[in-house]
Amino acid sequence: MTRPFPTLVAGASLLLALAPSAQAPRLLFDLKGGTASANPTNLRDGYGRLFFAADDGIDRPGQITPWVTDSSGSPPVALASLVVSATTTAITHGGTWIFEGRSPTTGFEPWRSDGTPAGTSILGDLAPGRPGSLMQSPTLTGEHVFLANDIAPNLWRSDGTTATGIASAPQNVRRLADFAGLLLFLEPPGSVYSSGPTGLWRSDGTAGGTTLVATIRYASRITIGGGIAFVGVYDPYGSTVASLWRTDGSTSGTVQIATFPASSFLGRRHLTGTKGGAFFVAHDQQTVGSELWFSDGTESGTSLVLDIEPGTVSSAPDDLTPFGDGVLFTAQTSAFGRELWFSDGTPAGTRLITDLAPGSTGSSPSDVVAIGARHAVFAADDGVSGRELWITDSTEAGTRLLADVGPGPRGSNPSEPTLCTGQVVFAADDGAVGRELWAVDPGATAQTVGLGCGPRGVRRPELSSDDPVLGTRARLETGGAEPGSAAALLLGPPRPGRQWTGDCFLFLDPAGTVPLASALLTTPRWDIAIPVPLVPAREGLRVGLQVALAPTGGGIELTNGVFWTLSPR
Repeated sequence: MTRPFPTLVAGASLLLALAPSAQAPRLLFDLKGGTASANPTNLRDGYGRLFFAADDGIDRPGQITPWVTDSSGSPPVALASLVVSATTTAITHGGTWIFEGRSPTTGFEPWRSDGTPAGTSILGDLAPGRPGSLMQSPTLTGEHVFLANDIAPNLWRSDGTTATGIASAPQNVRRLADFAGLLLFLEPPGSVYSSGPTGLWRSDGTAGGTTLVATIRYASRITIGGGIAFVGVYDPYGSTVASLWRTDGSTSGTVQIATFPASSFLGRRHLTGTKGGAFFVAHDQQTVGSELWFSDGTESGTSLVLDIEPGTVSSAPDDLTPFGDGVLFTAQTSAFGRELWFSDGTPAGTRLITDLAPGSTGSSPSDVVAIGARHAVFAADDGVSGRELWITDSTEAGTRLLADVGPGPRGSNPSEPTLCTGQVVFAADDGAVGRELWAVDPGATAQTVGLGCGPRGVRRPELSSDDPVLGTRARLETGGAEPGSAAALLLGPPRPGRQWTGDCFLFLDPAGTVPLASALLTTPRWDIAIPVPLVPAREGLRVGLQVALAPTGGGIELTNGVFWTLSPR
C-alpha cells in the first residue's frame, strides 16, 4: 500500500502538454582566446561541476591540463599544472574526479580532485619513476573506485583520497565491471600472442576476497544487463568458437549460454547491457555477416535480432547505447548508408529512426549519449548543416537538430556530449573561436546519479524516472528491492553523495529532505507517479529524489539518486 505525502508543488493544472521549442547553443567561454582551440576532452559531470581537460596555451602550452567549471559559463578553474592523458576517468560518490596525470616529477599516475586547486593531488605514486603505473579502467563499485595498471600489484582500490594495492590480484588485470557492488574483471594471457586461458575474477576490495571465479579461454568483455553479468568470448585467431557466458560471480554460477559457428566472432567493443539483458554484435560470414543479437541470459533467449542488411553482407552495428527499454545503435545499409537505429530486442521492434542524410551516403552518427529519460543526443551530418549535435526520442518525428554551432555545411564536429545541471555540454568548433565548450538546453531531464546499495554481488535497488515536464505526472520506478521492505521516496536538494554506511550513499541534502510517499512492498518493484504542476516559475528548478528501503532483515538500503531539472519542454 502506498501512502502519499505532500506533492512536489501545490496547485496548478496538470497534464498540459507543451510543444518543444528550439534553444540556441551558447559558448560557455573561450578558454584559449582568438581562433586557437583549447580542445576540451574527458568531460565528466561531478554532481553539478564539470571536470574536463584542455589546453589554454598558458599553463604547459600544447599540453592538456585539468580544469573544472559548471554549465552556466562561470570562469573555469585550472586545477593543477600537469598533463592529463586521454584515458577514461571516474567520479566517486562524493564528487571526486579520478584521472590519470603526469607531473614533472612522476610518470603517468592516478590523480584526484575535489574541484579545487588545493584539493587536487596525486592519488598515489604507484610506480615511482617513469613512465609510471599507467592507470587503466577506473571503475566505481560503490564505496570504492578500482584501478588497474601495468605494475604489480596490478589492482588497486581507492576511496578517493588514497590508493591501496591488492596483492592477491593476478599479473594482468583488464575489463573491470561493477556487479552490484562486487568487482568482476578479466585476467588475459600474459601476451597478446599467447593462446593461454583467460581468468574471470571477482574482488570485494580485500586480498582474501579477490579470487579466481572461472577460466574462460579468450574472454574479452564483461557487461551488466538485467541484473546479469555477461562475458563475451572472442578468439582473434579463429581457433575457438565465439561464445557468450553469464555469471553471478561464483564458479557454479558461471555458465556458457550460447556459441557461434567457427567462422564467427563476438565484437569485443560491442557487448552492451540494458534493462532486459545484453545486446551484442556477432559475425557469421557464412550466413548473416555482422549483425545485432540479444540475450536475456538464457540459451533460448539468445538470438539474432534482425538481419538488417540481408545475406552475408554486414550492417556492422556500432555505438550501442542503452535507451529506454532497448538500445540505440548505428548500422550501415546499402539503401541508407550509416544511420541511427533503435531495437527493443525483437525483429518487429528494430527500426531505422530516420534517414537523416537521404540516400545511401548516410549521416554517420557518433557520440550517442542518452540524456534524461526521453532523449538521446548524437553527432551527425545531414548533408545540409554539416556535422552538428542532434536530439532524438527514437522516432522520426522526434529527431531534430539541437545545436547548429558551425553555420552552413561546415559543421562544428561536436563531441563528448555530457549532461550537467540539466544542460548538454559538449566540445565544438564554430570556426571563429576554435574548439571550445558549448552548452544547450534539452528541456526537462531526469539524470540518474550514483549507485544504489544492497547485498554485495546479489542485488542493487535502482530508481528510474520520467523526465519532469511541467504540467504532467512523472512516473518513478524502483526495482531490485527485497519484497517485504518498507520504502520511502525522499525529495531534497541534490548534492554529491554522503556516505551513510558501507556502499550506501545519500545524494540529497539531509537538511532540506522531505518524504513524498511511503509503501510496504510486496514485490521487488514500486511504481509511483508524482504531479509536476505547471508553474512557469519552476522552470530550471533542480531537485533530487532517492528511495530509502528497510528490508525485513534490518538495516537500510538506498537506491541511486535521480536529479530532476524541471522544464515545460
